[in-house]
Order: sequence, then C-alpha cells, then structure tokens
Amino acid sequence: MSAVLLPDYSVSYDWQDRPVDEVLAECDAAALSAGATGDALHVARALAIQGAAHGVAGRPDAEEILQRAEVEALRSGDATLIDQCRLARVRHDADCGRHARALATCRHLADEARLQGRSPMVRQALFAAGISLCHLGEHDHALEAFEEARMLLRAHPSTLAESDHRVAMGRYAAAQAQAWLMRGGLLLEAAGAESATEALQRARQLGEQACGLLLGTSPRFSHVAMFGQVRALLEAGRGEEAKAWVARIERQDPTPPAAGTLALAYKRLSQALIELRAPGGDPRQVLAWLREVETIGHPRVAGGDLRLSLLRCLFEAHEQAGDYALALSHQRIWAQTKARLRTMLAREHSRWTDETLATMRSEAGQFVTDELRQPLAQAIALLGPLSQRDGPEEAQVGIRRAHHSVRRAIDIADQYLGVMRAEHLRDEDLQQIELASVVDDTCEQMAPPTNSRVYLSRDVQRPVVVRGDRLLLMRALGNLLSNAFKHAPPGSAVRVQLARKPGGIWLTVTDEGPGLPLDMRVRLFQRFASGAVRNGNGLGLAMVARAARVHQARILVDSEPGQGTSISLVLGAQEFES
Repeated sequence: MSAVLLPDYSVSYDWQDRPVDEVLAECDAAALSAGATGDALHVARALAIQGAAHGVAGRPDAEEILQRAEVEALRSGDATLIDQCRLARVRHDADCGRHARALATCRHLADEARLQGRSPMVRQALFAAGISLCHLGEHDHALEAFEEARMLLRAHPSTLAESDHRVAMGRYAAAQAQAWLMRGGLLLEAAGAESATEALQRARQLGEQACGLLLGTSPRFSHVAMFGQVRALLEAGRGEEAKAWVARIERQDPTPPAAGTLALAYKRLSQALIELRAPGGDPRQVLAWLREVETIGHPRVAGGDLRLSLLRCLFEAHEQAGDYALALSHQRIWAQTKARLRTMLAREHSRWTDETLATMRSEAGQFVTDELRQPLAQAIALLGPLSQRDGPEEAQVGIRRAHHSVRRAIDIADQYLGVMRAEHLRDEDLQQIELASVVDDTCEQMAPPTNSRVYLSRDVQRPVVVRGDRLLLMRALGNLLSNAFKHAPPGSAVRVQLARKPGGIWLTVTDEGPGLPLDMRVRLFQRFASGAVRNGNGLGLAMVARAARVHQARILVDSEPGQGTSISLVLGAQEFES
C-alpha cells in the first residue's frame, strides 16, 4: 500500500482492484501513522487516499476525511497535492450524485491550472467534469470535455509513463462511449430505435476502442469499458459479440475482481445482462451473481446509476425464474429508485445551470468592460479635444482613430449578439438552403480589395442543398475567412472549397499562415478563448463551433506550425475532431 501514498498516487488506481476490507485496514493504519508524525504533507497524502477508500466503500465519513486532507494539503503548501485532494473530493461528489458541486470545483481547478500552464491538472479536471456532465444529460458538453482531455494528453504525452498513457486513452474512449450510450438511451426512450441508431453505433465503436486499449491493464477500467460495450451491443441485438468481449477480457485478466470492488459489480452486471437475454439463460446463476453485487458498498451501487441496473436485472431474473411476487417487488423498487434519481439529477442540473448562467453573466460583464468599453472610451478621448484643435489634419487623424475604435466596438457587439442568437437556435428553426449561394454571398462580402496583401479563391460544387440556418452559416464562414485573412502572409491566397466528399459535405477554409500547435487547437473554438497564434476576443470561432453543433456537423482542423491551417465544417455527421 505504500506505493499508493507517493505524491502521484492519483495516477495509480491498483489499490481499487484489491479487496475493500483489506484496503480500508491499510489506509486507516497509514493515516494513523501519518498523523503521529505531524508532517502536513505526509498527513494530507494519507488522509486523501483514506478518504478515497472510505468513499469507494460507501463509508459516511469519507467526505469529512477528504475535507481534512485538503486542510492539511493547504497547510503543507504543496500545490499539486492541494489539487489532488480537491480532485478526490470531486470524484466522491460525483459518485454521491453531487454533480453541481463537482462541476464548480472542476471549473475552478481547470481555470487555475490553465493560467499556470499545468496541462495534466487541466486534463484531469476536464475528465472529471465530463463524467458529471454525462450524468446531467449534457452529452455535448461532456464529449467536448473528454475530447479536450484527450487532445491535451496527445499534446503532452511525456506527462505519463507509456502504460499509464494507454490506460488514460482507454478511459477517455470508454467515457466518450458512455456519453454516446446515454444519449442513445434517451433518444430510444423519447423517439424510438431509428433516432438512436447513430448514437448507439458511435458508442459501440468507442467501446471497442476502449476495451482494446484497456485489456491487460487495471481490471477496474477494463471492466468499466466492458460494461458499456456489453450494453451497447445488447441494444443492437448482438448478444454473441457481447459474450465474446466478456470472454476475451476474462482470458486477459483471468483473476476474478476482488470482493467488494466496483470492478466486480461491472463484471457481474455484464454477465447478468448477457445471460438474461440469451436463449435458455439461467436466471438462478444470474441471481447468484447479483447477490455479490448487492454486498458492494460503493455509492453508485448502493444508491446511484448502477443500483438501477442491479434492480432491473433482479426484476428480470426473478421474472424468468417464475418468482413473480419478487419480480413485481423489484420492479416497484426500480421505478421508485429511478424517480428518485431523476429528481436528484434534475435538482443538480438546475443548480449547475444557475451557476453556469452566473458565470456567463460575469464573463459577459468582463467582456463588455474590456472589449467594448475600452474602444468606446478611446473614441470619446479622441473626439473630445477636436473642438479645441485648429489644425484640420490633426482633427482628421483624430476622427479616423475614433471611427476605428467605434467600428471595432460595433463589430465586437455584432459578434457577441451573433453568438447569443446561435445559442438559441434549435433543429426546428432550420430550413432547406442552397449552400453554394451561401458561399458565394459570403465571399462577395468578405473579398479583400484589389490592392490587398492577400487574395481570395474559391472552388464550389453546385448545387449543394442542406438543411440549415443561412445567416448562421454565413457568419460562421465569414468568421473563418476573417480569421484566415488575419494570419495569411502577404502575397498568399485564402482558399474556400465546397465539395461532396466521403463522410459528408465539406466546407473548408485554408490559409498559409503560421499554423497552430496542438495544444492551441484544443481550445480554439471555445468562447472568449484566444492565444498567441490566434489573437482576438475568441467569439468568432466560438460561433463556428455553435454553427457546427446546430447543423450536427464536424469541425476538423488540419494545421502544423509554419505550414498553414485548414478548418473544415463537415455537414452530415455529429462527430467533432481536431
């Protein structure tokens, strides 16, 4: 257990694959021993892992221990340990359904870490935030968080050993699969099988990728990925494939998960789901597996989402065994538990929404102050003394500068209002439009003058009819062009291409500018995000991202430092890539 108490204990989860009672005994002993030393750093580490272990075991004192760990970490002054203690609390909050609080902490951790250039902490905070966003039904935001975490890991691979890097990539794929699976489940319930087809297919693809990456690593994570893959395959009626995945993982990890662990819950629930849907399945064997799951104290098993899976399997197993009274009892408990969880998640979503709106109001206020008030104040300062000036040339210079400042403020206001309008567009607002005419009109408006240092070229296929919002697509293309013009070197071309290619309809803007490093691409399309390479207020490309989401399009970025940038909107798909 001593290896767990190293400063990077959060990277190693092996202790969660061991018998819970054994781990608790060691953690309690380690915390007691650390307390006797009086060393805040040592005490904080011991309490953090003790609190995490108590949380996994469902002990009510877990939160108190984690709070004490954070206090000791603050006393030690170790910034990394402080963050890890806060992350441990985030994970516990998420396990217990306190998603609004978990997300608030994640946002704080990620913002601080970004300012300090600590990408590993940004990555961990994003992943934790994505988990809570999934549970709240915010699947788009969750997928964005997981994708940004994955891109950060690709940009900074040396922060983890090779084996840990593989585990992290597998976990991100499993989390993305879970987001697609949950979205598919909601669509299936609301609108039927056809509407859920694409989401469930994406869940299966990512689930297969996750299982492949996690085979032979920590059993905890390979069984998490397996559970999601089994559910996605069973939804598609592919029970034999699901069974094959379970067998493959058992061959790779032949030692059964330890009693009381979350890995055991995932394995037994996977086996139960397959057996219940197999012709001639054995419900008595299923009930034996489920009795093992019932003894697990983890909050998600005791009262969270896995509790729902357990109760549903108990209902179906008793029904197949002919124990109809028990089946009805478990069905009633399942319905009550589902209602309770939905109420809890609705409350958490409301809290998260209120906090998000408050943050947006704060950001908007800061934005208006910094980006709008400043150029207007400059204009006033320039215009004020003009009446006292005698020289017409001096007056003309002042007027031109003032005009530029006011024009800049108006442009920024237009961008901001455009983003706000885009935020409220819904699928029912879209109409059939001819995309080639959108490109033509935008290029006519955006074309640089004949004496400009760059020129615009276009290659447009016709006709291309899509379902969309004309104004939003024009704004998105206009922002891509504006961004390209800013960074295109003198004498070069900015190219616009509209073409049908494999995967959909591609609308691409290419420049020959300085290109983008990988870590810059991660946040390129976030509101208010800008950087050393792509300057500005960050609203223009945020609108491009919103246009992609409204039109269920992909955004693909092809860029290397010094080799220019190509940004494509691919209509006709729902995946975002960079």
